[in-house]
This record gives sequence, structure tokens and C-alpha cells, in this order.
Amino acid sequence: MTTSGLEQIFHAHLERLDGLGAIVCFELGPDGTWVIDARSGAPALIADIRAADCVITIGGGDLIELFRGRLDPMAAYARGQVKVSGSLNVAMRLAALLG
Repeated sequence: MTTSGLEQIFHAHLERLDGLGAIVCFELGPDGTWVIDARSGAPALIADIRAADCVITIGGGDLIELFRGRLDPMAAYARGQVKVSGSLNVAMRLAALLG
């Protein structure tokens, strides 16, 4: 997927992360790294990877399926499609918002 295509996907789903109360970094391998600041106010893409409370490693295609509701976050984690480092509490809140 192109960078602009992924950016459109992120922007289309940012409002779903309202209330997360954290910064989440999505590491998508060759599709890049994306950081969302959902601490307060409207969630937004930011550039500071170091500020992340939680890092989610997932393929770009799987992330799209997750955002579209076609991939269950807990099942994907159990299968190893999703890896989490940092705060597991944030990851669980993220799964609830996306699920």
C-alpha cells in the first residue's frame, strides 16, 4: 500500500481512538511507522516515535482489516499477527475501541 493510502486509512479511523488516553505507535514493516496521539483532544498523527506508550507491530494489510472490523484484535494477537510492546493496558483499550 502507498504511504498516502495508509495515511488516508489512519485519518478515516482516527476518531475511533478518541478517549484512548495514550500515544500508540504502529510499526508496519515496509509500510512504515505511524504514531497516533490520542491523549486528549482529537486524535492526530504525530512524528515522535519515542513518545509512544504502546507499540503495535502489524502488517499494513492486517491493520487495514483491523480498522475495517474484519480482523479481531485478540484473535490476531493470539495468532502472532499482532505483537505488542509497552503498555498492555493501552493495547487492551485500543482493542476495545477497534473491536
